[in-house]
Amino acid sequence: MGYKPTQRDIVIIDFAPSKGYEIRKRRPALVMSKDSYNISTNLVIVCPITSLDKDRPFLVPIYSEKIHTSDNPVSK
Repeated sequence: MGYKPTQRDIVIIDFAPSKGYEIRKRRPALVMSKDSYNISTNLVIVCPITSLDKDRPFLVPIYSEKIHTSDNPVSK
């Protein structure tokens, strides 16, 4: 049994392949879906995150005092 992401986890996702201007590489993402959804569907809904500080109205800052890391990313 492997790692099962839970809501609010930050995971590494390979967003390739993609089309247009979408992300095309491995990036961190925040798990947005509830744990019950993750368990029942074996899927997660994520939101890509970045450390770039751009002045865009749709960007939402993320603050955390806890940082959890793992040598085993969710997506390889």
